Amino acid sequence: LFASHSVAYVFDFGMGVNDPSPPLLAADPGSSIFTNAITGAPIGSGSTYNGATFTNVSVPSIDAAPGNALNGFDTIVLYEVCDINAHRAAETAINAFLENGGKVMIFDADRCSDNVAVNGAADYSGFLFPFTTDSPGPGGSGGSYGFIEPSTLTNLVTAPGVGEDALADANTFTRNAGGWCSSITATNSRGNTGNVEAYARTTNGGLAIYDGEDFWRTTGPSGHLKQVFDNGLAQAFHPDGLPCTNPATGIKLDPPTATDPVGTSQVETATVVDSSGKPRAGIAVSFSVLSGPDAGQTGSAVTNAAGEAQFTVSNNTGPSPDPDIVQASFTDTITHSSNKTTIVWTARATALTYLGQTSGDFDDPAILTARLTDANNGTPIPNQQISLKLGSAFPCVATTDSAGFGQCTVTPVDAAITVTISVTFGGNGAALLPSSTSTAFTVTHEETTLFYAGETQIANGTVAGLSGVLREDGITSIVNRPVVFTLGSGTTAQTCVGVTDALGLAGCTIASVNQPLNTDGTVGITAVFGGDAFYQPASTSAFARLEFLTGRAFGFSATIDLPSLSRRVAPVPDTGTVRSADSGSLTVPCAAHGGALAAINADTLCANVTTALAPGTSTVTATLDHISIAIPELPVILATTVKATSSTTCAATSGTTTITNLTIGGQQVNTNVGPGTTIAIGGGSAQLVVDEQSPVTSADNGLTVNALHLTGLDGALDVVVGSATSEIFNCPNTFTARRSVR
Repeated sequence: LFASHSVAYVFDFGMGVNDPSPPLLAADPGSSIFTNAITGAPIGSGSTYNGATFTNVSVPSIDAAPGNALNGFDTIVLYEVCDINAHRAAETAINAFLENGGKVMIFDADRCSDNVAVNGAADYSGFLFPFTTDSPGPGGSGGSYGFIEPSTLTNLVTAPGVGEDALADANTFTRNAGGWCSSITATNSRGNTGNVEAYARTTNGGLAIYDGEDFWRTTGPSGHLKQVFDNGLAQAFHPDGLPCTNPATGIKLDPPTATDPVGTSQVETATVVDSSGKPRAGIAVSFSVLSGPDAGQTGSAVTNAAGEAQFTVSNNTGPSPDPDIVQASFTDTITHSSNKTTIVWTARATALTYLGQTSGDFDDPAILTARLTDANNGTPIPNQQISLKLGSAFPCVATTDSAGFGQCTVTPVDAAITVTISVTFGGNGAALLPSSTSTAFTVTHEETTLFYAGETQIANGTVAGLSGVLREDGITSIVNRPVVFTLGSGTTAQTCVGVTDALGLAGCTIASVNQPLNTDGTVGITAVFGGDAFYQPASTSAFARLEFLTGRAFGFSATIDLPSLSRRVAPVPDTGTVRSADSGSLTVPCAAHGGALAAINADTLCANVTTALAPGTSTVTATLDHISIAIPELPVILATTVKATSSTTCAATSGTTTITNLTIGGQQVNTNVGPGTTIAIGGGSAQLVVDEQSPVTSADNGLTVNALHLTGLDGALDVVVGSATSEIFNCPNTFTARRSVR
C-alpha cells in the first residue's frame, strides 16, 4: 500500500509551486496550485505539504531527459499543462511512470479551454487512459454535483460554496476510451454533465486521478478545493481500494487483475450501468482477449437484472511470461469500452502425498509410492517425474501415471533406525510449481538364517574344521560378519570364530579336538551370529560324530557238553569291552587257571587294551603261558606260549598270532602258517583253527583274532584260547575347514 511522499510538480508556465502570482489578476494567474486554490500562498520547491515533498519539474526538463527526469518520485501533479499532447517525450515518460505503478493527479480546468485561444482545450488522446472534456473556461457561474461515489477520494467533500466558480468553469468528461471510474459527476456552465472527478488504475498498481474543477482562476483559496486536493494527495495506491461502482464509460470489467494457474480458466464479469450508476439489463456485451497467450478469444453475453454479463477466458496455450489483456464493450449510439483487465497465468501449485511403505528390513527392497496432485483442487497430475529418497540410499525417479501415482523400489542402506523418506517434485517450468513432502520410515533389522556346513565327523587330537553360511532371508549372502562356533558344551566346550566371505561362508578350526565320549558318540556344535545394527541374530546347531575306539581281550573261554565232561567257562581273564575316544591302556591282572577245570590249564593268562590318537588306533593283546587242553576223546594239545594281537585304525586292521611249541598228541605242529589254518584232529571229529581272524562288521573297522579255536564233537565243543578284538567307530571323512556351499 503506497502513499504520496515525493511529488513531481509538473508545469509549463510560471514558476511552479513557488509562483506568488494571485488568481484574481486580469492577466493569467500563476502556476502554483497552492497560491491559486489551496492555501493562498506559494510553497518553496522542495517544501513539504501534508507529509509530501513537492519539487518543481518543468515539462521542458522532462522532454530533455524523459528517461530519468521523474526518477525518485512516487506521484506527479500535472498542473494546467494544456499542450501536453505536443510534448510527446514528456507524455510518454508520464505514461510509463503511471504504467509502472506511480500516481498521477491531473488539474486542467479554466486555463485549458476552447474559449481561451492562447491555450486551448487540453488534448489527452496520447494519455495512457485517453479522454475528452467539455471545457468552458473562465467566467461561468453556477454548476452542480450529480453522482458522488462514497470513497476515500470523496470523504468530507461537499458542493462548493455560493459564489465559487469551481463547477461552473469545470471541465467535465464527454468521452473516454475505457478504464475510468466515476468519482463525482457534475454539470458545468455549458450544461454538460459528466465526470468532474474520475480515476483509473493500471495493472501494476498505478493510479490516475482527474479533477476537472477550477483550481486556477478562482475566487481565492477554498476549503472545498483544499478538501478535494487533500483527498487526492492522501489517496493510497498500489492498491488503491477504490470501489469503481460507476464506470465512466457505463461499463466496467472485473476483476482488474486476476492470477490463475495455467491450464485453468478465469471468469470475467462486465457490469453495465446508466449515468446514475443503476444497472442496465438486456445489454449485449462483447468480450475480447486483446493480447497475451490467449489473444483472439472472444465472446458475448447479455446483462442480467444486476447489469452483469460474464465471459470465461480459458488458458489453452500453457505458460507464458505475458498476461492476457481483456476488454468488454457494448454499443448504443456509440461504442462504450470498459477498462482493461489483466489475467496472469501462473504455474499451478502442486502437492505431494506419500502413500507407500513406512517400515521395512534393512537391505530388503521397499516400495515407495507418492501421488502428485493440484494443490488447489486435488486433481491428479500425470506424466511428471518425482524423486523418492529413502534415508541414505540413492533416490529413485518415478513418472506419475494417469492417477498421479509414482512408484519405485528402493533398498534401505541405513542401520535399523528411523530415517526420512523425502519426496520431491522439481516443478515444470512455468506450468507447475515444485512441491515436496516427507515422512518417517522405520528401518528394521534384516532377518538372517545361519546354516551349519562344517565337519560332522571329528576325532580327538585332530583338527576339526567348523563352518557355516550366513544369509539374508535364507537367500542373499551376508558378508564380513563374525560367527562364533562352539564344539561341545560346559567346561569342555571349545570355540573359534570365523568371518563371512563373499558367499556368506565363515569357517574356523579347532586345532586339537578334546571332547568327552557320550553314549551316542556325538558332540554338539553351535554356530552363533550375535546380530548388529543391521541384522537380527541367528544361530543353528548340529551334531558331529566323535571317533571312538573299542577293544576286548580275554585268555580263554570254553563250552564243553560231553557225557563225560560238561563245563561252561566265561572268558577269563576278560577286559570287557573298553570304549574310549582318548588314548589310554587297560590291563587286567594276569592270572593262572586250572584246578577246577582240569581239562584246560594255563600258568599265566594276561589281557590288554590300548588306545591311541592321531590316528585313532585300538591295539588289543591276549597272552597265555603253558597251555594244556585235555578233552576226552581228543589228543592233548600243548603250547608253551600263545599270543593274539588285533590292531585297528580307520584306514586298516591287522592281526597276528604267536604260538611256540604247539603239539597235538605229542606231535609238533608248524604254526608258521597263514591266518585261519585249520587242523583236523580226533579222526576229523574236531577242528583246531590257528590264527583265526574275523572282521567286525558292526564297526567302521574292526578285527577279532583268536590264537586257537577248537570246535567239533558234533557241536559239543567250543574252546577259544587267546582272543583279541579291536574296533573303531565314527571314522571322519576328509574335510577342509571351509567347504563349498551350493
